[in-house]
Amino acid sequence: MSAIVLVMSEIHNRPLPTLHGRTRETAAIGAVVANAIRGRGGALVVHGEAGIGKTSLVTEVVAGHPDVRKLSAAGAEFEMELAFAARRLEAERAAFLFCLRDPAAAPLFAGLPQLAIAGLGKRDAEALLNAELHGPLDPLVRDRVIAEARGNPLALIELPRSHGPTGFAGGFALPEARPMAWQLQESFAQRLDGLPDATRTLLLIAAAEPVGDPLLLWAAAERLGIAPDAAVPAEAAGLLEIGARVRFRHPLVRSAVHRKATLPDRRQVHRILGDVVDAEADPERRAWHQAQGTHGLDEDIAAELERCADRAQARGGMAAAAAFLERAAALTPDPARRAARALAAARTLQQTGAPDRALDLLDRAEAGRLDASHAAQARLLRGQLTLYTTHGEGALEMLLTAAQDLDPDRARETYLEAFMAARWAGRFGSGDPMADVARAYRDHAPAGTRGHPIDLLLEALTTLVVEGHVAAVPVIRTHGH
Repeated sequence: MSAIVLVMSEIHNRPLPTLHGRTRETAAIGAVVANAIRGRGGALVVHGEAGIGKTSLVTEVVAGHPDVRKLSAAGAEFEMELAFAARRLEAERAAFLFCLRDPAAAPLFAGLPQLAIAGLGKRDAEALLNAELHGPLDPLVRDRVIAEARGNPLALIELPRSHGPTGFAGGFALPEARPMAWQLQESFAQRLDGLPDATRTLLLIAAAEPVGDPLLLWAAAERLGIAPDAAVPAEAAGLLEIGARVRFRHPLVRSAVHRKATLPDRRQVHRILGDVVDAEADPERRAWHQAQGTHGLDEDIAAELERCADRAQARGGMAAAAAFLERAAALTPDPARRAARALAAARTLQQTGAPDRALDLLDRAEAGRLDASHAAQARLLRGQLTLYTTHGEGALEMLLTAAQDLDPDRARETYLEAFMAARWAGRFGSGDPMADVARAYRDHAPAGTRGHPIDLLLEALTTLVVEGHVAAVPVIRTHGH
């Protein structure tokens, strides 16, 4: 059986014509593929700035192994189960290759092997630029392009195209201190200015519909009175390719199109897409477009987004569920319901490993009208997030306070978390936080205790902390039977 290599990237794009100076990187990627062929599966997170050539590297390396079966996918966000699956490949003839711009923005991939892709050296940058030029270029301009590109392959190709032979002022203009991704996005944005209005609108439809379904593209275009020949200028400019899928040359093209469009135009396009998406076949995408196309508050759409979040959670798509809930909260007219949905979004974001965004949503929830039950859940979540972000500082008191107002099952789990927080607090603070938790549990034990497995564990922990090992041994032995 041939090995399987799954390539997850931001887009399906055509690789750069020639790779230069990537011996170390191709060897690292090739080792992962070779190990998969030998039955030692694994994963690799390939990361670097926009345009650095991540997908091109991975594509070329995998293409050099004709005996493997390559599966590829492009998406706006990675689902959590892919990172849990990538950790279980040791005995499989399979490999996962993930291409990310910023691994810090995807904490679910933490712990997987990483390969950082840096810019090309000067000699390799010159070789790539020379290979792509189709006419003479002033030496000073050539030096300026190489200096500004900082070894970014896409920049070496795009900057000369966007600036033209005089765009660098003969090499004497001062370099702009801007991130390369911004400069590339500006390069693509400049190409939009000369396009017909219908073509720009068609590009905006494509940018708003991330799945790249050409049927949806043309259905929405027809609603707006846009003829098929509107695609010709965009394809001729190298911005878009329409085939079995609608593909941008690079994700930054999509960003440039979105940024150049006005907010009313973006809303109009989303409303049209919401109308043409099949409500039965793809209710989630339809609801998302409707939400993006809505101006003001709308309980019907908010409720549908909440249902979409439930379906996403049921299949393990926590990141998608959080996005649905966050947008649902923003569209909810009723203050109490809006606060409850913001709390649900914060709780889901916590599970995706995004504590900063979770805290932001939690602030919004607590600023609203939470009932007593939701307020207790909010205190619990703040304690959990504090425990995660500060390793215990301030979390203990929050957890113990929340436990007193929660239902029995959640209260039990919260006391266990409080014991964990107390261990951290005991390491870095003064006093005896473990004893504080034990006393709090004895004073406020949830109703219906005795016999529940978590209660047995809590009783053993409490006895151990308060009365010592000698007293705790009989408790543990008794419950062990």
